[in-house]
Amino acid sequence: MTKLAFFHDHVFSKHEDNFYSPGKLDYSSLAYYLNFFSSLDVVARYKEVESIDNNLSIANGNNISVQGVWGPLTKKGIINRNLVRNTIHNAVDDCDYVIVRLPSEIGLIALKYAVKKNKKTAVEVVANAYDCIVSRNTLVSKLYAPIAEYRNKKWISKSKNVIYVTKQFLQDKYPCANNVVSATDAVIYPASNIRPFVFDSKAIKLGFIGDPDIELKGFKYLFEAVKLLNNKGHNISLEVVGNKRKSVSFPHHGYIKYKGVITDRDKIYSWLSDIDIYIQPSLTEGLPRSVLEAMSMGKPCFGSHVGGMSELIHSSALFPAMNSLAIVDRIENIISHPETYSFLAKHSLALSQEYSYDKVNEIRNKFYGGHNAWL
Repeated sequence: MTKLAFFHDHVFSKHEDNFYSPGKLDYSSLAYYLNFFSSLDVVARYKEVESIDNNLSIANGNNISVQGVWGPLTKKGIINRNLVRNTIHNAVDDCDYVIVRLPSEIGLIALKYAVKKNKKTAVEVVANAYDCIVSRNTLVSKLYAPIAEYRNKKWISKSKNVIYVTKQFLQDKYPCANNVVSATDAVIYPASNIRPFVFDSKAIKLGFIGDPDIELKGFKYLFEAVKLLNNKGHNISLEVVGNKRKSVSFPHHGYIKYKGVITDRDKIYSWLSDIDIYIQPSLTEGLPRSVLEAMSMGKPCFGSHVGGMSELIHSSALFPAMNSLAIVDRIENIISHPETYSFLAKHSLALSQEYSYDKVNEIRNKFYGGHNAWL
């Protein structure tokens, strides 16, 4: 029997005795690790909720338990720092193997202690620590970002087993000379309903996946760009898949439709089939699953030039982050040169083949399946 402990800053919703996730770390996702370990204990942040809506899926279940702790940098986490630290340390002591997903404060605490205890440990590097923190745009985040960057770089370099979601970007940011592989968990599945490359530049439907409330997703810049394009006389609509807005920052316009969360894979692919162009205006990213899914459907993808986006999106379709006018420019360019649509669509299909389920899982399975050889 081999027990794995997994540490990350993911925020679960706790209702009664169960923990729920909006999809990224639900039971079906976490169960992947049970292919290699007998049981899994997840330690992450949580919040108490009075009820569970359809946007959330249960995370704990057969052979998977979840322990919720306060975020180490939150007010409660700072006040109860010893309790948080002890919970993390106890989880490390109680397992045979450790996986930490970085950047995360919980992950760093677990990694430091696991190294001290000589636990067999692997690190999953999924994003740029500096960008994740500094983009919160507060004085505290700007002061802490370089510290977090240093801490992540230090501990990743010391790690014995590291898996990066990018092919080069995160490897350059956080180098490690030990057992290192490149394999995203954003695998894609064969699509069966790919539309022909037909493009009507007189009416364009854009798509975006993400929570508009999360500033890191850069939605406000896309929202402003769509407004500007329509004010200039273009017929541009935008469909948003993600948590529905409750604030008035992004009011409902006739050309913007909020679809809510879609967790069913077939429904996501069906929705992607119906849009013309997918846009990811994030302020930081590792290797975004949504872009890969859109590319697998033969959709031209536009995105901000951050993180691993340049490993996916064609250089002509990248734009500077936090720049609505640059988004307008890219859309107007494809309107003026509709032949670009077919070019970018073919680029999407060709590149997405590199991230097929079989290819990526072969690498991941070899990495996690070889845990007995982890140092």
